[in-house]
Amino acid sequence: MDLLENPELCHTLRRLNSKIFKKFYTFMWNGSHVSAVVRYLQRSRSSGDISIKLLESLEASRNTSRFPGMVLSFTENLGGFFRVPEVVDLCADCSNYRPNELLASFLDFLLDTVEEIVKCHSDLTDPLEDEIGIMQEQLTFLAAILGDTPFTCTEIERTNNNVLKQVMDVANDAARFLHLYFFTNESHLSRVDLSLAELLKMFQRVEAKIKEHCSLGVPLLLSSTAPTADVDSLFVVNSLVNDLKELLMSREGGPIADACNGIVTTLLEELMLQQPHAEPVLRIIDSAYEAEYLINTFVVGDIPVWYLTLRLPHVIQKIKLIGIGLEEIKENYNDAKYLIDSFRVGDVPVWYLKPRLSNVIKVVGPEEIKINASVDDGIVVGIEDEATVIVDQLTGGEKQLVVISIFGMPGLGKTTLAKKLYDGPAALYRFDRRAWIVVSEKYQRRRLLADILRSICDLDRDSISSMDAESLGVEIHKTLKGRRYLIVMDDVWASAVLDDVGRYLPDDGNGSRILITSRLKDVAPPGSIVRALPFLSHEQCWDLLKKKLLWGKDPPPQDLVDVGKKIAAQCQGLPLAVVVIAAVLANMGNHKGLWNEVAGNLSQKISTDSTHLKPCFLYFGAFPEDSEIPVGKLTSLWIAEGFVLEQGQKSARDVAEGYLTDLVDRSLVLIAKSRSGGGVRACSIHDLLRELCLRKAKQENFMNVIKDRFSVYERNHRVCIPPEAIDVIESRPFGLHIRSWLGHWPGISFIYSRMKLLRVLDLSAKNDPINVSGIEQLVHLRYLAVRVAEDHIPPSIGRLENLDFLLLYGPGSVEITEDFLNLVKLRHLHIAEHATFGESCHRRAALAEKSFQMDGLESVSGLWIIHEDDEKVLRCCLPRVRRLKCATKPLWDSSEKCHRYVALDDCLTMLESLNISYLGGEYLKLPDTLNLPSSLKKLTLHDFKLSRDEMSMIGRLPKLEALKLLYTVFDGKEWKTNDDEFRELKFLKLDALKIRRWNTSDDHFPRLQRLVMHKCWKLKKFPRSLGDIPTLQVVDIHSCSKSVANSALDVQREQLEYGKGSLW
Repeated sequence: MDLLENPELCHTLRRLNSKIFKKFYTFMWNGSHVSAVVRYLQRSRSSGDISIKLLESLEASRNTSRFPGMVLSFTENLGGFFRVPEVVDLCADCSNYRPNELLASFLDFLLDTVEEIVKCHSDLTDPLEDEIGIMQEQLTFLAAILGDTPFTCTEIERTNNNVLKQVMDVANDAARFLHLYFFTNESHLSRVDLSLAELLKMFQRVEAKIKEHCSLGVPLLLSSTAPTADVDSLFVVNSLVNDLKELLMSREGGPIADACNGIVTTLLEELMLQQPHAEPVLRIIDSAYEAEYLINTFVVGDIPVWYLTLRLPHVIQKIKLIGIGLEEIKENYNDAKYLIDSFRVGDVPVWYLKPRLSNVIKVVGPEEIKINASVDDGIVVGIEDEATVIVDQLTGGEKQLVVISIFGMPGLGKTTLAKKLYDGPAALYRFDRRAWIVVSEKYQRRRLLADILRSICDLDRDSISSMDAESLGVEIHKTLKGRRYLIVMDDVWASAVLDDVGRYLPDDGNGSRILITSRLKDVAPPGSIVRALPFLSHEQCWDLLKKKLLWGKDPPPQDLVDVGKKIAAQCQGLPLAVVVIAAVLANMGNHKGLWNEVAGNLSQKISTDSTHLKPCFLYFGAFPEDSEIPVGKLTSLWIAEGFVLEQGQKSARDVAEGYLTDLVDRSLVLIAKSRSGGGVRACSIHDLLRELCLRKAKQENFMNVIKDRFSVYERNHRVCIPPEAIDVIESRPFGLHIRSWLGHWPGISFIYSRMKLLRVLDLSAKNDPINVSGIEQLVHLRYLAVRVAEDHIPPSIGRLENLDFLLLYGPGSVEITEDFLNLVKLRHLHIAEHATFGESCHRRAALAEKSFQMDGLESVSGLWIIHEDDEKVLRCCLPRVRRLKCATKPLWDSSEKCHRYVALDDCLTMLESLNISYLGGEYLKLPDTLNLPSSLKKLTLHDFKLSRDEMSMIGRLPKLEALKLLYTVFDGKEWKTNDDEFRELKFLKLDALKIRRWNTSDDHFPRLQRLVMHKCWKLKKFPRSLGDIPTLQVVDIHSCSKSVANSALDVQREQLEYGKGSLW
């Protein structure tokens, strides 16, 4: 058993009371102090550590009279861990970390210890408490600057400066003071005052040394504030620009003092100037991270204003220098691109290209010029049936020109299949002219036309090179006119390609074809034939692997069959993965041991090919394997992380859902559930792709999913702890650049003070309530999902000024208090159970409705509207809400002396989606009807009793596209629709609807696409006229009466008799 994780021993140490020792010892130590030490040792220990021996002796004497003396001996021996050099000795993997990171981790341990001390000792004298507070501030400052560029290992070595050693010295002195005074019985007040005063003087001296170090040549330094990656390239600059704008626009100047307001403004201007270059050239990113770290640590109070004003001008100067360099790179890149394009169209010979391109590459760098090459031996496995179908479509069917699209995710073999079809005997025999062109994401129309013309005619290269795009197109049309042709366009990314090229391709009704390959589904024009490539089975992967290893005819070595099948299964249906692994295995020969290593560590790379989608795609690694991921939660996290870029007037939610659609169309993400009104409700990801996300995310320092224990220093920007890794929560993480935390949370309330740069805190996976006292220190927090024990929203949450998303989970009803109304930036509120407005909200609304600052909420769920004063709060807090899930009952109107429905049409004029339940129990006869906003597009009603007038009002909502009536009663047991109702309705769901007759016409639902009927037991007959609705695509009937089922079957038979497709 690992003694450091022995719960009984840890419990005993933490529960010790100093009264036990008063008979023998007089000292300041308290049993809880050791918890900070244990947490530090848990993340930095090595197997042969002396701490193990110390704890072994403690455990052996735990139930004996020797235990107090052993504890004293233990705490005295802990002095060995209160020294910086011991960090290297403790850390088994210390070689992976920089000295500044290890020193920062040690300072974090000291701060953890100080906070335990302050928590335990309420009897400290005022002067001592003040001086300890100063020491705490200085230690926080030193830890923070160790994450800044001038204090990285590289920069310390480059400047040959001993400032890091001086920080180590002061850290050692602080550690010695803490151990001597609080962990031994040698404390004496006068000695404490003297040593603490000396310590504070040392802090002043090291501060002067820091100023000197930061002034030495910093403008020329390469930024390396934190490990960065291409995956963070675009969003980090955009996010920093937005943060700086908010900072400068905050009332009363916010935390930015007058002394540095101008510097921050200059920084913003320089970033905005370079922002357009951020995507093609990523060298601006490190400086953006550097600036972000400085700004954020200043805002939370970890660095003083003098340090910010000293460092920001250096960052600005670097950004300016980078801008100059970017212009030079852009010029050289354009020169290289011009040379390559000229060579492709035959304008320059290879002897002219080679030396000039070499010169350009020396300036630009080889990483800026990418040459795509692929080797394909034409082996096709698992798609033979698909190939047969496409051959038939190429050679038969309609005489008109037809576009056939083969689409699927990267690695499924689209190009291989297309090449096989292009070179196959059927195409050779069938078509008079054939052309193969590679399009790619960024293409030139003239180049595509020139490539086609070279393939279909005998014009010499010089003649083709002299033509402009229009002349090339005319020549193509002339050559193909009257001939049957096949044009293959490989790697198509946009439908515009077919417009640019297709206008020159004649349609002579002779069976010509265009075959395209794409990872996007919707690039083919309407009327095209779209073929999706499937994943391979495990057996098909094994067959492909054998063929790639040239085992097609001969049996494979018997000792490699089992491990070979295991490797093939790990490829999980991707031919590309099989091909790459086959190349690796071929170089290993038939060594079973090496094959087993491959089986245990299958590693591949994946790319979305679009910079703005990379972080969104890698984020899927944070979710459990084979899970269905709610799209609402996923897109909210993307927005809070800053991945979603602004696009005109579109909301951030709409842009994020567009990103998800792009990933689905690229076949990287799977649709798990669809929304009733269209769109994706939940999604998932292939297991292989999730594994690749995890590997890429860790490699790029984008995210680390922790499975066993924390490292001594967490270098990743995001930390995720899945449910199966619950053992690590007794420890405590540390990393200067952690921005997001997902999963379980260490059970330590004051951890908030050491994680103050968090933007995302998602603890929804944790079943136990979290102590949120102190969470207001997370001033940068945008997203919070947490389970609370209180019956109200805790006041500390109400002080999170930058919070955009709040998801609260709890045992029951939650009261919304006045503190919550201070969250002026909150856009999305989700209460898992239900929430009600408290009296403090009612009083504030009654006094002055304009006193509310919160008016930007866009979506709310879990709200109960049960009091007439709730309307006033709604009018003040939710005027812009677009989505609302709530419950209500008839409200008592004190002025009219009667019950009535809530006036939603008056309170929520921008509402687009409403899910509302009736809480009243018995149905009261009310003087008014249910009034709904005319802006509604989606409406769900639970347990309502609706009159004919109310149903007619719902039917006349001008924008209503989706309607769900669940457990709803109709007055009169009949639903009769009229001509002016449901003109835009596309989706209709009737669940446990208590009606006997439904009188309608096909004219009443002119745009209905999908109808779902469930548990409509009292309904006598399915309306025959519904089968005549021309737009109706799907009818789903289950658990209804037998008469409904029979009448629906009659309608279905009529559909088939008239040659219409079945809707069922």
